[in-house]
Amino acid sequence: MQRVGTKRPARVLVRFLDAELEGREEWVPPGRLQVRWDQVDGWLFDQQRWDAVCAAGTAALDTVELGAADWVLEMLLPKDCLDVMDTSRHGVLRVTDPAAFAAAIGIDPVELAVAPGYIMDSGTVIVPWPGLLTAAQKLAERHADRLLDDLHRKDEQAELEAVRGRFYPGRDGGQYISAAACADANATVFKPRNDMIRQWCGAAPRECFDELVALRAEVLRLGDLVAEAVTELRRAGKVRQANDLERRLGVPVEQLTRARRRAQG
Repeated sequence: MQRVGTKRPARVLVRFLDAELEGREEWVPPGRLQVRWDQVDGWLFDQQRWDAVCAAGTAALDTVELGAADWVLEMLLPKDCLDVMDTSRHGVLRVTDPAAFAAAIGIDPVELAVAPGYIMDSGTVIVPWPGLLTAAQKLAERHADRLLDDLHRKDEQAELEAVRGRFYPGRDGGQYISAAACADANATVFKPRNDMIRQWCGAAPRECFDELVALRAEVLRLGDLVAEAVTELRRAGKVRQANDLERRLGVPVEQLTRARRRAQG
């Protein structure tokens, strides 16, 4: 930079050092400059180590692993403790609040910032892809019950959308996504991602959750049988017996019917 202009809008005079430009000078807005020339060495150092971290995550871009890790981190970590855009774009975990991160996951992010990761002067921790993947897997193990329940509900929703499609409301009238498109997106993107997250949750939590799902289904099935019996008793004029059976069931028949409808979408 040669000098600072005195007129508005603000401008600075810069000289290009590239030999092809033959010492060309030009007035440019100050915002065009990354840093002042006397700070360029530090800026280049920071840029080089950032490039190295991004390079470590290149192979992970557009993979099922990165999609699963990105979803888990965004789902379970406090919103203000990391930059989620760096995760999806570069396969890099930028931890802006190490204390909140450590409390949520049980691991100090500094332990994950192995080379080429680093710690910035501000305290922000830059974690490369291997550490990012470890963080997501640890989170999945730590919050397996919550994740498995959420994934189960997403699977049920995906089954409905594969038949009905999905409508996104909007001011311009909204957009309808066809059932075929929904089924394709689930098969190629969401199901592989969700299956991987389930693997991260661990075998024991998966087994317990599968048993819980089966138990819920059995409760609904038995409830349907009792509701049908109550209805038939009332049709037969045996109101007292019907009311007694419903009382022993502990849940009004109408409530069971609503629960079944919700379960079926």
